[in-house]
Amino acid sequence: MFHYKAFIVTILTVNVILLLGYCIVIQFDPILTPAIPKTLENKVSEHQSIQVEIWSKAAIGQYVWEHIIRGNIEPRSNQFYIEGRTQIDSILFTFRSGPSLRVQNLQSFTFIKNLILIVNWRNQNKINYSIPWLETAIRSDYIQNIGIIALGNEQCNNEWFIERYSFELSKIQFLFIVYDWNRINNNDKIYQWPLGIATYRNFPSNNEWTSIIQMARPYRCNYIATIYPNSSREELSHLFETNLDLKQYCILKLRNHWEPMETEQSMAFYVESLRLSELTLSPIGHNHECYRILEAVEYGSIPVIEIDHTILVKNSSNLCDKHKVLRLFFEYDAPFIYVNNWTKQLPGIILQQIEQPEDVKRSRRIQLIKWYHRFKNKLRQKLINIIKEKFT
Repeated sequence: MFHYKAFIVTILTVNVILLLGYCIVIQFDPILTPAIPKTLENKVSEHQSIQVEIWSKAAIGQYVWEHIIRGNIEPRSNQFYIEGRTQIDSILFTFRSGPSLRVQNLQSFTFIKNLILIVNWRNQNKINYSIPWLETAIRSDYIQNIGIIALGNEQCNNEWFIERYSFELSKIQFLFIVYDWNRINNNDKIYQWPLGIATYRNFPSNNEWTSIIQMARPYRCNYIATIYPNSSREELSHLFETNLDLKQYCILKLRNHWEPMETEQSMAFYVESLRLSELTLSPIGHNHECYRILEAVEYGSIPVIEIDHTILVKNSSNLCDKHKVLRLFFEYDAPFIYVNNWTKQLPGIILQQIEQPEDVKRSRRIQLIKWYHRFKNKLRQKLINIIKEKFT
């Protein structure tokens, strides 16, 4: 049986280091230094590189830059302004983010020819915030090519973008968007991007792959979630309440109200739950895709993901693709477990975990982590190829 208090005491000392030391606070104003340093200018001219500015006004920008592009963060970055540079093939990237980065700054960086904007379209307020950025970039006399990476609406209601902007008549060359929007075509201008991990909650990345693979995992699964009324999450909670044999093998922590941020204690508990569990249960929330999926993969815990097409069919206003749920994970052959009925399928899945030899579990973790590295590398290369094709 899982003991919550003992678990908390154990993990606090282990994980406190993970939750500290994200950025060194050094005051810096990007407006004062908009020009590219001479050393980089020389490097660009020598190699005839494509110069691409990435400006992020959404939390997914950190995942794009650090996890997919694998760019560095400059030491002078702080909580108000983040900057980084890297070169991949013939493309020289400069990354900028932070609350001090404003629309007005875009007008003063007159050397920008190619711009990628990372924005949030989750709700109308976020959309309204992003529109001035798009409009300023489109109207700019010096920006020639625009790419967008967007956190889309969870119901995939992104039609406003198509209605407002025409790819043919504007500078917008491509759009990568999160969630299974039915307009994603992968061969023209609209592509899919993964949700990634919750960097805005300071979810700590894992850099200790060997220990993650080798360490014993005393729990078969974890189920840490916000319970929404009349959802399959209620069904899953009821299953654990009525099946005590099942309950003893899993870490459970449920709440009735979603919290946008985590405390140090709750984050430490969550991360250690991923580390100590073979499986991470992922029932449907507002969308099939959630942060939990790749956060589990970060720590070698295999996601068990619910797929229910009927939810999309019942909601006529939902514009997510009903025939290609979790398109990106299937396209890249993710080694996940998929279910459509928790009550019928989960007991058998847990029993299989109990009976499986440790070396088989370890081998499966290795394959999971290898897949994740390939997944990120392929996304990175896809972005690079599209930039080379479109930003010319």
